Amino acid sequence: MRRLALIVGISQYQKETGLSPLKAPVKDANALSRLLKRHSGFHVIALPRAVEIVDGEKYYPVAEHGTLTADELKKAIGAAFSADKNSAAADVLFYFSGHGVQQRGISTHRSFLACSDDKFALDLSDLAKTIQKSAVKNAVVILDCCHVAEVSDFFSGLHNKSRCLIAASTPQTEALALPECSLLTEIVLRGLDPQRATGRVDTADLVKFINQYPQKPPQFLPPSGVSFDFIELTAADAPPPAEQKPKYDGDPYIGLKAFEEGNAAIFFGREQEIQKRLESLAQRRFVALLGASGSGKSSLVKAGVLPKLRGGHVLGATWQFIAMTPGKNPLQNLRDALVRALPKQQIGAIATAADLAKELPSGTSTLLFIDQFEELFTECKKENEQERAAFLRCILGICQPPVLPFPESVKPFAESVKPFAEPVKPFPELVEGNGLTGSEPEKPHASTSSAGGFFGLRVMITLRADFLAQCSEYPALAQALAGHTLLTAPDAAGLRAAITQPLALVGMTMAEALATQLVMESQAEKGSLPLLQYALEQLWKAAQRRARA
Repeated sequence: MRRLALIVGISQYQKETGLSPLKAPVKDANALSRLLKRHSGFHVIALPRAVEIVDGEKYYPVAEHGTLTADELKKAIGAAFSADKNSAAADVLFYFSGHGVQQRGISTHRSFLACSDDKFALDLSDLAKTIQKSAVKNAVVILDCCHVAEVSDFFSGLHNKSRCLIAASTPQTEALALPECSLLTEIVLRGLDPQRATGRVDTADLVKFINQYPQKPPQFLPPSGVSFDFIELTAADAPPPAEQKPKYDGDPYIGLKAFEEGNAAIFFGREQEIQKRLESLAQRRFVALLGASGSGKSSLVKAGVLPKLRGGHVLGATWQFIAMTPGKNPLQNLRDALVRALPKQQIGAIATAADLAKELPSGTSTLLFIDQFEELFTECKKENEQERAAFLRCILGICQPPVLPFPESVKPFAESVKPFAEPVKPFPELVEGNGLTGSEPEKPHASTSSAGGFFGLRVMITLRADFLAQCSEYPALAQALAGHTLLTAPDAAGLRAAITQPLALVGMTMAEALATQLVMESQAEKGSLPLLQYALEQLWKAAQRRARA
C-alpha cells in the first residue's frame, strides 16, 4: 500500500503580495518531515525543496529561504491527489504551513493558501474538489495557517473517502504561535509521537490528543464518512516492505541509449499508445507516428510495437521486419535494409514500388519501419530531389493494395479491433510537381492478391511533427499523413510506471517521494524522457555502488 506525505512550509513571499516573511513554517515542516520519515510508512515530499548532502547521501529538506509559486503548489497537489487509479497512493497526508488569507465578499468569504508569488494562490474549495476527484482513498489535511474556511463546509463533498482535517484557525481568527514554532504543529508533533501511548497513532488518536491538550486546541474535523477507516499515521514498529524476488537479470534503465526490441521487458508507461498503433496496422497499410523531438517515437515502435507483432498480436501472422533511416540516399538505404533483413535473397536495385514488391517474401506479413523520416529533408538535400521523389513513390505505391479479409484463424482479433468493412482505398494518383511525376501510379506486385497468409507490406514511419510543413509539399505524402495523431508525452501514470516498474522487475523499490518528484519534474520539462532515463540510470548505478561497498 503506497502512502504519500506532501509537506509544504513557505516562509518567503514576494514584496508584491504584501505578505511578511515567516520563521516557523520551515522549522515546523522539517520537524514533521523528520518524524514521518522515522515513524511512518509515508514517503515524504518536502517543498520548497533544498538539497543537502550528509555522509555522501542526498537529502531534500524544506529550503529555509526557498520560494514556492502558486503553479508549483498546484502541480504538487495534483500529483499527490492523482485521479488515476493506477498511480494514486492509498493514503495521502497534506500539511501546509504559511500564510492563509481570507477574501471577503458581500455575502460570502473565501479562504486561500498563499504562495510566494500569489496572495490568493489556492482556493480551499478548489483543494477540496481536487481531493474529491482523486483516486486517493484516505486523505489527511493539516492546515497550519490563518483564516481557514469553515471545516464543515471544506470537506462536505467527500462522502466516499476517509478523511481527517485539522486546522489552526477559523475564518475570522489567526493561527496561534509560539516563540519558535506554531501551536498547531507543536501539538501535532507531540500527538504523532508513537512512544507516548501504545506505540501506534491513527487519526482518532490524534484528534483525541488535540481535544485533551491543556492549551486551546485548533479547530479540527472529527473523522467521519462513508466506509470510514481510521488512518494510521505513525508506528514505533512499522514493518519493513515485503521482499521481492527479481524477475529480470539486466539493468532496469538504459540511460541515454534508445530503447530497442531487446529492451521490451523494461519498457513501461505506453501501453495505450502501443495498442493504438497495433490497431492502426490491422486497418491501414501506412501508419505514421508523429511527435516532438524527445517524445519517444522510436522507442515506442522498437520496444513496444515490434515485440507485440512478433507475438502475433496483429493479424495472427508471421512478421518480417525491415528497419531503416532515409539518410542521404534513401533508395540505397532501402536496398541495404532489405539485404540485412533478407540475407538469403539476391536483392536487386530498388527504384520503383514494383522493384520493392518483388523482393518481399511471400507467405508472411512485412513491416517496413522507417525511423527518423524527417531525414528525407535534413539529410537528403535539394540536389537529391529526384531520389527523394522516387523513394516516396516507392513506399507510397507499395501501400496501395487493399487490405485483404482476415483468415478464419484470426477472426476473433479482427473483430476486436473492428477493421474497416470496406477495403482500404488506394492513395490518389501521384501528381506532377516536386518530382512526383507520372500519369499513372505504379502497379504493385501481383502476389498481394493471393488468398493465402500473405497480407503484403505495412509501412510505419516516425516523423518529427515540425516537419509536417515540408511533407505537405508532396500531395500523396500529405494524403497518407492525414488523420494521424500526435504522440504526446506520457501522463503522470505513464511516467510513474516507466520509473518504478523496471525497478520492481529486479526486486527493488523506489522511495515514493523520489518517484513523485521525478514525475513532477519530468512533466514540467518538455522533451525530458531521455534525461529522465539518464537520471534513473545514474540513480541505479549509485545504488549498485552502495550495495557493493
